[in-house]
Amino acid sequence: MSWAVITLTRNSLHLGLRVKEALKGKSTLYAPEKIINSYRTETIEQEAPDEMENPGLVNTNNGFDLSNIESIDRPFKSFVKSIYKKHEGMIFIMAAGIVVRSMEGLLEHKFKDPGVIVMDEKGEYIIPILSGHLGGANEMAIVLAEKLKATPVITTASDVQGKMAVDMLAKKLGFAFDDFNAATKLSGKIVNDEKVMVFTEIPLPDWVGKYFPVVRCSEEQLPDKVREHSGGAIIVSNRNMEPEINKGDLIQLYPKNLILGIGARKNISSGHVRRSIEAVLEAFGYSALGIKHFATVDVKEKEPGILEGIKEFNRPLKIISREEIKTVEGSFEGSDFVKETLGISAVAEPAAYLSSTKGGEFIVGKRKIEGLTLALWKENCH
Repeated sequence: MSWAVITLTRNSLHLGLRVKEALKGKSTLYAPEKIINSYRTETIEQEAPDEMENPGLVNTNNGFDLSNIESIDRPFKSFVKSIYKKHEGMIFIMAAGIVVRSMEGLLEHKFKDPGVIVMDEKGEYIIPILSGHLGGANEMAIVLAEKLKATPVITTASDVQGKMAVDMLAKKLGFAFDDFNAATKLSGKIVNDEKVMVFTEIPLPDWVGKYFPVVRCSEEQLPDKVREHSGGAIIVSNRNMEPEINKGDLIQLYPKNLILGIGARKNISSGHVRRSIEAVLEAFGYSALGIKHFATVDVKEKEPGILEGIKEFNRPLKIISREEIKTVEGSFEGSDFVKETLGISAVAEPAAYLSSTKGGEFIVGKRKIEGLTLALWKENCH
């Protein structure tokens, strides 16, 4: 995760260098050019023993890494706007009021904004003020507080009460969701001690049970179990369950364990690729939010239609070499034409399988759709 560390004074720059060091290279430090230049030539008097081990004073250059420091070269509000989406999180070492005013007009949604932290120049307090959960501000504040011997000031209700908000549950599990209003509503129930249960068709880590009653059930049982429950519900499934259940006070979290293997003729249309993926998912009742990644063969690595067709799903494309596919191609339905063209007899199924953890099953085997082949592999969740 990339963090911006933003400073305005010599004292805050000095602390910013400590923060940058604590983040182990995952940050960019910003300061006014004048402050940066003066700091580069600064020597610091510090106590040091002489040969007789008597304390004394010695001049030494500061020992911090001064690389990857960028200058603030415009009015502060304009500067903040210019980097607002450049980093996943922002750490301001200055007064909170300056930070709040600088963000006027930038905030979009608590599920989209970067994590924002404010620190005082002495490094005594570390305060997350924006996107504490999904933006990672709360977690980062705690990590920095431990490394800098500071006090984290966490104000999020669920964290203060030692409870797990819905967005934080999804983040820790690595699951996706798209109903932000439901997440907020259910998190409100959680902090107000109302009943919220988790209904899941896959095994979950034991720690989830410390925060919620967990009901494990099959895919077929899940809708009835949720309908029988009178309180709030968190559904864990990558099948589209909500329309079938038709019940208020619920949210669905989608495990990302679906892998789509893709084979395509040259110059395939990106629109055809996208629509075909959507059609296959819809036909089998799965959500695109459950996609972990796509997979194809090396010769199709730069096929424009595939690259553009999967773009809006915002998932990576894994590339499998033909040599790898040759080791397993006999296990899949092949094509003589593909064999003559690529030297292998199948693409979609072996690419999906080889890019997975190998544990799982094909929900959709090789499906041909006008110059395109798709295969849907569902990984086991542990």
